Amino acid sequence: MELPAPGNRGYRDISRRVVNQILEARSEELFRHVRSELTRVGMEHALLGGVFLTGGGAKLPDLCDVADRILDCEARYGLAVGIEDWPGDLDDPKWCVAAGLAMYSAKLKAKERQKRETAGWLGRILK
Repeated sequence: MELPAPGNRGYRDISRRVVNQILEARSEELFRHVRSELTRVGMEHALLGGVFLTGGGAKLPDLCDVADRILDCEARYGLAVGIEDWPGDLDDPKWCVAAGLAMYSAKLKAKERQKRETAGWLGRILK
């Protein structure tokens, strides 16, 4: 594989095996950190139902297996569901973060709208 060299010094060749070893080590480190943080806040059993991996990196080969092993629970790809007219070609973990943020924004707007509607005339004047 050809990867950019540090400091804008062009490119260097590196074997796919070395890249895989680096990615596996970093993913193990990440999931160990997640597990450690859950333990630190007293939620070490919070993952009994499993985890969903989202974002573009979620589809790295064997990432679910690494998460299974380190977090000791089932890991699956997260997919956006429940969004009206969501295009089928966006059913991919890399779109989940954007979909989740859009859904969260819509929920906040709906809450604000409901709050304004139920505030009454005095509440609207004082805002």
